[in-house]
Amino acid sequence: MSTSSIPEVGADPGRVSARCGADPMGNRIVALTHTSREVSWSLTHEALWPVVERALRVGPLPLIGTHDWIDLGASDPRRVGAIYLAADQWALHLENHATAMIDAADEVSAALDWSAQAQRQLEHARWLAANPWARRVVA
Repeated sequence: MSTSSIPEVGADPGRVSARCGADPMGNRIVALTHTSREVSWSLTHEALWPVVERALRVGPLPLIGTHDWIDLGASDPRRVGAIYLAADQWALHLENHATAMIDAADEVSAALDWSAQAQRQLEHARWLAANPWARRVVA
């Protein structure tokens, strides 16, 4: 991807579906520079859950993006509550994904005797250096 195709920070992302009732000119995508990719679900949950609980007192929260959620009025606390609930669930997903990636990396690391693997590669490189006729040549 060339850098010329990357949108600038604050660039207008284009028109938003009229069905959503959103003002297309009022929407902006903001690209952020992250200093950390570590996500703490417990801290996120602690910050977001009070808003979700207040919204639940009004009624059940529709799943964000569904027709029921889109039909909620802008001033309905369940609309914001559903957004906060989705953010809470997304933070949990990110934390679980990071943990799974760490676990997978640990399994890969433990799966081979990396010292022996490095020794085999070194021996192979030395053999190829001593036997240049055996090198593969790309046509």
